[in-house]
Amino acid sequence: MAVYQRKFESNGEKLKYFFDAVIQRLEEGDVQELFRAISEELRESDDNIALRFVLQLLDPSSWPQLDEVARLRSENRLISNLQDGRYICTSEKCLAGGLATWSNSFWPYFSLKQKALTVLCEKLRSTRAESQDYVLRFFFSALDSLAEKPPWLLQHILQERLKAGDIRFKQALDRSYLWGKRAMESKDTRSHGNVSTGRACAGE
Repeated sequence: MAVYQRKFESNGEKLKYFFDAVIQRLEEGDVQELFRAISEELRESDDNIALRFVLQLLDPSSWPQLDEVARLRSENRLISNLQDGRYICTSEKCLAGGLATWSNSFWPYFSLKQKALTVLCEKLRSTRAESQDYVLRFFFSALDSLAEKPPWLLQHILQERLKAGDIRFKQALDRSYLWGKRAMESKDTRSHGNVSTGRACAGE
């Protein structure tokens, strides 16, 4: 408990290793008490810094140990932050959505996967380059942790962008291994010949 209560006194990423070691030595009752305390903070606090520290400290597989109200509230906050995200490639600057960039390793344990995936697809479909680039820069390679197979909407968006010759989307696919890569292929994308289906934001 003392380590968690003093979380703001140290760098969250560095503290994580010590935090993991401490948890492994705790009795089961102490572990439960710790997660009750974290859950209580997440239920009651609107502090983005506190949520970021939780994401930095916890092993993603521990997410289900938080109580349901705390998890759903936090996931909704992260998805809302994700929705606001914008990234400028030329300056490599994240204008908004920094908090959500800490969350993608937790996605396999989210309850609101479909909601997060819908927001991400809408941003990729956006006409604003900074919204598209935010997803391509921070989240694209993790999309398959939100669904068992590529949704039709995502495939449609990718096909349209590839047909339009958008090199950003081609490069994102080339760098990724979504759904085993072959799952992202289609007759439409292959027919164009030039297609290979193939953290952190400061300030939050």
